Amino acid sequence: MDEKRATNLEEVWLHFDPHKPLPANSKYYVERPGNALQRLQRWLLREQPSPKYFYSGHRGAGKSTELNRLIADEKIQGKYIVIPYHISDYADPMNLSHVDIIFSMGTQIFSQYTSEEGYGKKLPKALLNELEGWRGRIEEKVKTVDKTVGASAEANLNAFFLKALGWSKAEETSRKQIRQILEPRLSELISTINLIIAAIIAQEKKQVLVVIDDLDKPPLEKAKEVFYGYHTILMQPTCGIIYTVPSAIFFASEYAALRGQSFFLPNVKLHPPGKPNEKLPAGYETMRNFFSRRASYELIDDKALEAAATASGGVFREFARLIRTAADLAIEANREQIAPVDVERAEAELRNEFTHFLTPENYETLREIERNPHYKDPVKLSPLLHNLAALEYHNDQSWYAVHPAILPLIRELNGNATN
Repeated sequence: MDEKRATNLEEVWLHFDPHKPLPANSKYYVERPGNALQRLQRWLLREQPSPKYFYSGHRGAGKSTELNRLIADEKIQGKYIVIPYHISDYADPMNLSHVDIIFSMGTQIFSQYTSEEGYGKKLPKALLNELEGWRGRIEEKVKTVDKTVGASAEANLNAFFLKALGWSKAEETSRKQIRQILEPRLSELISTINLIIAAIIAQEKKQVLVVIDDLDKPPLEKAKEVFYGYHTILMQPTCGIIYTVPSAIFFASEYAALRGQSFFLPNVKLHPPGKPNEKLPAGYETMRNFFSRRASYELIDDKALEAAATASGGVFREFARLIRTAADLAIEANREQIAPVDVERAEAELRNEFTHFLTPENYETLREIERNPHYKDPVKLSPLLHNLAALEYHNDQSWYAVHPAILPLIRELNGNATN
């Protein structure tokens, strides 16, 4: 990844990709106020068996970037064999099941530990023999759906796990059939995973830590089904696990099952609760640093930079989107610097996206949030937090704000309501 500072607007467009998490040692990284993951790191380094944590934050808050830094930490590496992966590489987040999560976990632990691209280690022969028996039982059932399973005379465990990684992304009919085959065998699958974990711990004298990213991508109801309905199953592997989850799933009575195991990555606070016009200098400085790590200040007007920070709500991905769009608009206008009008147009584009899915009831809830930053109706808040129409911040207690791009619409409604 080229991490030079942009010296022209074409490079600004390139360097402000809102969908690329930063690697652990990126020069683009900006420390937000307070050490974002220090608490989670502290929890993981304590002596405890198989810690499980549910890691959340708004989409685009920087969760993947912070995870990359966490798993590269020397103390974490010293205590754990770390197995990180993105669930979206092996399953469809829009149609995710607990079976996909558990099965992908098993395949990733085995593959990353034994492959040359991973740790390149060997498991005990007795365990490999046991795994071969388990593979045969699974293949015998699955080959009724996937005719290529077990077809090769040279098939082995590595080939099996490689093949198995594609099952969760198979076409819908096959995927459902394979899940139906695997689900009654989940207890056996988890026992098999735990045998692999135990062997790794015995050989390495370290615990195993699985880090699963992109689990915040499924639709909210699907996420609730997986994490509430199958919480007990997700806790059974005998290794440490970090599950990334949508922050909105914590707004329900079922959240009690996750309490004490949850960690929220906060957005950057740009104003105090309920006072959007009162700027917090530390927050704005963080957003300025975000820009200056990637591009020269000469490429953006000061007022445009402040406007982009305000419109982002302190969400890094939203800020990157706004800057990227504004840079493209400036290029279109044959300017060499992003002007306030470019940010205004970029914000208008973002605002229009919200109008496509917000309902009259959503607008009414957002009006309530603007009046009361401590609004507490989990049923109404949950979907708005999931789609970023409402944003969550933390002081001594949580508080909420309307996404700044939507505020003109809400204030227009409030004006109409008083006329």
